[in-house]
Amino acid sequence: MYAYEFKPGLWVGSVDLGWIGGKRRRKVVYAPTEAEAISKRDDLRRALQLEVNLAARRAR
Repeated sequence: MYAYEFKPGLWVGSVDLGWIGGKRRRKVVYAPTEAEAISKRDDLRRALQLEVNLAARRAR
């Protein structure tokens, strides 16, 4: 799980969902600031801990 600046003004947060169907799956979120990207990433982490099926959902 990490957050990094993809390009100026666009931050990326990522959560590893593990191996699904023989492939590594990650959920990625984008935000204009580092704090927002980390917040969105942490929301995904909480959902993952609650065993929500994130692989089936599309982030909007």
